[in-house]
Amino acid sequence: MNFLHSIAKLLVAPLIAVLGFAGYGITPSQAPVKAPTTLGASNPSGGGTYRLQSSVGTADTSIPLSSFKEPISGTAYTMAYLNSAIEYGTLDPQQPTRSEFISFTGITQNADGTALLTGVTRGLSRSYPYTANSAVFAQSHSGQSIFILSDAPGLFNEYATKQNDQTISGQWTFTTPAIGPTPTSSTELANKAYVDGVALVSAPNADTSTKGVVQMSTGAQASAGTALGSTGASLVLGANLATSTCQVAGSSVLVASSTTGKLAPTCLDQTAPYTFTGTNTFTNTTTLSNTNFIATSTFTGTTILPYLATTTMAGESITAGSAVSAGYYQSDGGIKLDAKAGGGAVASSLSTSFTVGNNSNRILVVAIATNGATVSSISYGGQPMTLAASASQTSQYTYYLIAPATSSNTLVISLSGLVAYNYAVYSYYNAKQTAQPNAQGNSSSGVAAVSGSITPTAKGTLIFGWATWTSTGGAVSGATGFNQNTQFENVSNGSNYSAVYSGDMGVDVSTFATTLTATGSGTTINGGFINMLAIAPFTDPTFGYVVNSSAANSTSYSPITTSIYRANDFVGFALTSAMANTPITVAVSGLVQGLSSLVPLSNYYLGDTLGSISSSAGTNTRKAATAMSSTTAVITNIW
Repeated sequence: MNFLHSIAKLLVAPLIAVLGFAGYGITPSQAPVKAPTTLGASNPSGGGTYRLQSSVGTADTSIPLSSFKEPISGTAYTMAYLNSAIEYGTLDPQQPTRSEFISFTGITQNADGTALLTGVTRGLSRSYPYTANSAVFAQSHSGQSIFILSDAPGLFNEYATKQNDQTISGQWTFTTPAIGPTPTSSTELANKAYVDGVALVSAPNADTSTKGVVQMSTGAQASAGTALGSTGASLVLGANLATSTCQVAGSSVLVASSTTGKLAPTCLDQTAPYTFTGTNTFTNTTTLSNTNFIATSTFTGTTILPYLATTTMAGESITAGSAVSAGYYQSDGGIKLDAKAGGGAVASSLSTSFTVGNNSNRILVVAIATNGATVSSISYGGQPMTLAASASQTSQYTYYLIAPATSSNTLVISLSGLVAYNYAVYSYYNAKQTAQPNAQGNSSSGVAAVSGSITPTAKGTLIFGWATWTSTGGAVSGATGFNQNTQFENVSNGSNYSAVYSGDMGVDVSTFATTLTATGSGTTINGGFINMLAIAPFTDPTFGYVVNSSAANSTSYSPITTSIYRANDFVGFALTSAMANTPITVAVSGLVQGLSSLVPLSNYYLGDTLGSISSSAGTNTRKAATAMSSTTAVITNIW
């Protein structure tokens, strides 16, 4: 037994050596990752052990295999899968005296799982030059003989050897620069240093009188007029910087068109304003819009002036096509009414709730009239209110409170005795928080009509007013005079009657003197009293703006009692849309386009709706335009 074991060891050892030399038994541990198919190359592959399906003779150029698949993955081999134009293998690798090196260029996989190697070259030499010598090395091989993919000597001839002279038939791509010596013959490759030395050696930098080395300019250098580049050479303009159409923003050199010999119209910013200070002559049909003439211009051809426009600022949100008027702008919108209330009774005090909104820069105003009693104090939310100014009659009072508490709080009025009284309370916001009121005015009269005047010293003030009347012949039934936010309160104490009428006149955008006449109605009115306050705004108005026109009785007046500025100060039509405090273009005369639903040859007036025009006059008559078509109108601007 030991003798047989020794014999086996002697036989197996040489066999393992031969198989190792031939590449037999080499099996990859995992399926190889394949590169994209290119072919034309020889790429080695490690397969398994395969068997001939049938015997082959020494002259056969195809080899039948029982199976030819990749181990583990079971993928059927093809030349495309192996990414190779030629592969090498060994027949009968376990028999040194019968083993044969071959190469093949094709693989046919059959439906029954067998495979056929085609383009087979038999009997490859075992030493240089590795060519076929079938007379010496080709062998006959029986069916079920072993075949393996192997590293036959011919396989190594597919690769370059550093110390051998080589002829490269494929294309080599270097991802890093190749390094070589300076060439000495015309067939040798040149390195960069050699080429640079030949191209630039002793060459001078070019200038206006010397040819030589130049450097290409960048767009930024061309735009800045830079003369020399980073190398010290003169900068020149490349075709990449030239344009005749000017379609792309950037630093480019303008050249004339090859077809017209002129620059394209797009080379000029047609939305930008231009000022012509010289004498300009226009000989063809000329359309001018939004144009200012500073110097003399001569028109010998047809001239079309659709409209004269100007760019200003919007005081509020305005839509293109809207009628606009000269106005002003306040970043917070100016003084606004928050809430109001009122009432009357026969009592010695009042305690009632009143709600102030959570707005910025608040002010509270209370007006009260009594039949002879004095007001001891007024408070809101526990905060004492301040008497505005001395009244001409002791029974009429106006109090105010800066920054009153928000939400619902108690208004408390304390009187000197039991008496009939009427009161009104107003809450405003966006008001100045110091030096209030800005101005005060009051007057008394013995008739139903009572007048007062006031002259504010600040622009954008809100004119608040109230009037009171007493009567012994019957109730005071009503009153007129205030423009907005009005309320009327009356009360009786036996045969004595009294009433309070309050409201405001809107915003005085300038410092005009304002006169107010309030008229009470009723029988046997004994006397009246009027008081006016100018409440200064937190933000002063800025002029030079336009706002939406309106023929309605607006909440802002300038001067307050004589003209409604949104109607009387109409200037034209917006050509562009704009938000508050942003630029806007306005047509102030001529033919305006882009309107809609007009009736040709009809006159149009400002409508009550902001920015609108109508074929019938609004609350305040103000003509604006005459329609030429359904979408165009000529600005008439007739007072």
